[in-house]
Amino acid sequence: MRGDLVNLSIKAFNKQSSGLIAKCLEIPHYAYSSRCNNYKRLAEIKRMRDKKLRLILITLTLVLIGFSSNAQKKDMLGFACYYGGTPSNSVIIIDSLVGTSNFQTIKKNLNSRKGSIQFLAIVICEYLVKIEKDSFSESEIEIIKKAYSSKKKISVCSGCSNFDQIELKELLNDKDSWRTITENRYKEMVE
Repeated sequence: MRGDLVNLSIKAFNKQSSGLIAKCLEIPHYAYSSRCNNYKRLAEIKRMRDKKLRLILITLTLVLIGFSSNAQKKDMLGFACYYGGTPSNSVIIIDSLVGTSNFQTIKKNLNSRKGSIQFLAIVICEYLVKIEKDSFSESEIEIIKKAYSSKKKISVCSGCSNFDQIELKELLNDKDSWRTITENRYKEMVE
């Protein structure tokens, strides 16, 4: 079987009296075609591997973003969050309790593990005491004192671009912003 003449940019040079002569390598056709097919197969395998890795990376990124945003949504304080301006889950829970005048359940949340619910419960209960609709026991006063020095971080949101984490003591001592907004929101519902 005679091979095909293939120029692979590899040239053999022979020195003769007339100068340099370039010769093409003679490679049998079956060796050349199988070599090319191997390179094509390897290139295709590499493209598929790269495509799969990109897909795995994108999927993993989206899953992690989903987990982190769900974790934040569970304990977030916000009256108009995200693009739609919806209240956070904690605000929805407290809204339903205030709407049904279930103030005893709100008082039970003075020591909640969720910082956002604890903050809302403290502000509402303090307002109830202020307007003389309720009073605190000694244990409730101690819980509230501890909360005023708590370093528990609370995720807060406002709109679709303002997200932050603030310590509970800062929220409770902030007379201009979150506390005032919370009091104003529940004033009419409580009275």
